Amino acid sequence: MKYDTLNILYDLFMDNLTIMHWVYLMLTIIMCIMLIRKNDITLFCVVSIYIIAFLYSKSFLFSIQTICRGIMVAFEQFLPIFIGISLIMSMTCAMQVSGSNRLLLKPLERFLQTPTKSYLIVGITMFIVSTLIWPSPAVALIGALLVPLASKIGLSPIYTAVAINIFGHGVALSGDFFIQGVPEVAARGAGFTSNELLPYLLPIWGITSIVTIAVSICIMRKDLNKSSNIVIKRAEEVKYNKYKSVLILVFMCIFFIIDIICMLYFNITGDGATTLISGTALIMTCIISFIVYSPKDALKMIPQFVEKGFGFSIKAFAPAVLIIAFFSLGNQEYASHILDEAAPGFIDDIITQFVNNVDVTKELSTVIQMIVGALYSLDGSGFAGLSVIGNIARNIASTSEQVKILTALGQVEIMWIGGGTLIPWSVIPVAAVCNVSPGELVRKNLIPVLTGLFAGMLMAIVMMLILV
Repeated sequence: MKYDTLNILYDLFMDNLTIMHWVYLMLTIIMCIMLIRKNDITLFCVVSIYIIAFLYSKSFLFSIQTICRGIMVAFEQFLPIFIGISLIMSMTCAMQVSGSNRLLLKPLERFLQTPTKSYLIVGITMFIVSTLIWPSPAVALIGALLVPLASKIGLSPIYTAVAINIFGHGVALSGDFFIQGVPEVAARGAGFTSNELLPYLLPIWGITSIVTIAVSICIMRKDLNKSSNIVIKRAEEVKYNKYKSVLILVFMCIFFIIDIICMLYFNITGDGATTLISGTALIMTCIISFIVYSPKDALKMIPQFVEKGFGFSIKAFAPAVLIIAFFSLGNQEYASHILDEAAPGFIDDIITQFVNNVDVTKELSTVIQMIVGALYSLDGSGFAGLSVIGNIARNIASTSEQVKILTALGQVEIMWIGGGTLIPWSVIPVAAVCNVSPGELVRKNLIPVLTGLFAGMLMAIVMMLILV
């Protein structure tokens, strides 16, 4: 009996896995603990990358080079959104100088009368735009325009960021019912179409979204009630030429409406949509400069606005590069570029080994799927795990209905966590636009999102018991 138990443990934890896999997992656990304790993990990430690279290559020089390669691969992952945030912030700086941002926000002031209303309007606006063009291009556009106004009536930047994050990267992206890129990838891995997955996805997505939003609003109200000395900020009045401001807004409306029409008509999504919005923002920066200043002064101001935009983004994104570099080693696709083509995917291998050697009941399978989804979310992108979550569901499910339920659950969880609202390096774009700490944003998201995901898991269990 004891011998059989040892054999099972060996098959589960050691067979086909190397010491590197377990070192990587141990370093990941330590890093997550440090994040929870609010410790800075920059140095730990550098050391961890070196340790993994040395265990893989046994070369001091190769390990040092790996640190730099990891940074380059990590930077490539968020380069489009980095440039997009930079260019849109450049446009925002130009708008602030011109005063056109104040004129743009005046029609919305009468709707944003309380923090709760502001939270919902910011969130719903983000949800609509994210559903049409995905969250990445929507973040900077919505955040840059609504953050100042929301702050004016008492909604703090951190809860503006929570609203943008939860409604965009959570509610909109986890369902993705308009573009259907997310459910299509998840369903394909399970051997189904997105239409076949939809009836199973809707209830899990719905209960997760509703519970998360409700809990986040309750926590926000509780925080506001604790702060008896809330100061309602009044936006700084900027003297501006009304005619020029109106002209600027006309150009903005025309250009960005054309962008949205093109994205819908030509099915431009993701990085393509981000680059289209970003390029338009740079054009608007130039137009605003020439409207506000003389041609000679405009030529001087354009590079200053761009410099401010990129400086803002570098300050926000730089600390995350090393963290993303370490977690990229867990994904075989990225690890092959950081180490070499023969590099293993540490997280992929650990999950595969675990799933292939564990027999579970249909109720426990939802818990296993949640654990697997959380591990696949650690890289902060979500899409890496999305492509294999359906295949994992087939390995631990016994019927077609179970596979669909588990795939839907995995899709919702992976996009909420890694897509993302709970991984510090995945919330950086939102944190950057709202000028808040990524760690603080994750802490505000933590209880609502975990509560929502738990409700989604319970819904999946009920569906298992009723439908299977």
